[in-house]
Amino acid sequence: MLQACLNGARLSGAHPRLPTTPDALAADASACRLAGATDIHCHPRDTDGVQSLDSALVGDALAAIRTACPGMPVSISTVLSICGDHRHTVAAIGQFEICPDHASVNLSEPGTCEVMAALEERGIGIDAGLASCDDAGRLIALSHPLTLHRILIEIDLIDFDSARIETEAILCLIGDRFSVPVLLHGEQEPIVWPMVALAARSGHETRIVSRTASVCRTARSRPTMQHLSQRHEPLSPGKHVDRTSRDGRYSHSESKPRRSA
Repeated sequence: MLQACLNGARLSGAHPRLPTTPDALAADASACRLAGATDIHCHPRDTDGVQSLDSALVGDALAAIRTACPGMPVSISTVLSICGDHRHTVAAIGQFEICPDHASVNLSEPGTCEVMAALEERGIGIDAGLASCDDAGRLIALSHPLTLHRILIEIDLIDFDSARIETEAILCLIGDRFSVPVLLHGEQEPIVWPMVALAARSGHETRIVSRTASVCRTARSRPTMQHLSQRHEPLSPGKHVDRTSRDGRYSHSESKPRRSA
């Protein structure tokens, strides 16, 4: 599964093609679907481009994407910075008139149990975001069973070898406790494409994120989300990413995979 994250938490103007309106999100979602994406993630915005969980704004974004991409799952973020307080996040979820198919929750943030319970009550799938082994421990220690939709392993490191080690440690901790798909991706630009390749080699899902992949492996200019989705396509098991480029861009290679997993 390839998820296209259309805008992330970037500020308006931070990227020349950052979609912030419902129409722009719908156009990018449609292009990404044609390019091979099978799931959409977005951060709805108000008219000033500020992230919001306001019911009307969330509904407008979801309706536009679903009109453009019928049947395609759409998720949103519940990151604490949107509402500033998990209690406000819980209240916002309770007001949704149009619900996303699933939503991400960061286990590193306060109030995650309440946020996940609110999502579960509304029938919204829970994507549990794990950035560290500590987060994995928090998920395992939850006192009540949750109906998880997916586990997101979201590594916020710059060095890929460190990111790979952390990823493997998280996977070891969660083991087979949760019978749900696992998605791997890197939060920092230097590890974006290596993490995509790692996901492909290990048989896990992955995500192409506009907020991190602002420089494509083969593009000198900032790419569209469609371009990013298309660049993911060759990264199937048996192929790898060459990280030797001096300018920090990554190139695809047909040669043998690196020895590190």
